[in-house]
Amino acid sequence: DRDSQHIGYSFPLYRSIGMTVGVVTGYAEHAYLTPYFSFGYRQPIDKHWGITYTLGGLQVINVGPSYHW
Repeated sequence: DRDSQHIGYSFPLYRSIGMTVGVVTGYAEHAYLTPYFSFGYRQPIDKHWGITYTLGGLQVINVGPSYHW
C-alpha cells in the first residue's frame, strides 16, 4: 500500500539465471532503506530484449520486460 523506489545490481549466476541485490524504500517503519534480493530467469526475445521472471526477497513474483546490453 506504499510507493517504493529501489536500486540494485543484477549479475548472472548460471546461463539465464541471475541474482539481483539492492535496497528499497517504503517497507520498514523505522528504517529508510531495506536490503532486498531476488533471483530471476530471463527468457530472451532477441539480442537485447527479454522477459524476466523474478522471485524472492521482498518480491513475491514479478514478470516484466528487460533490456540487456
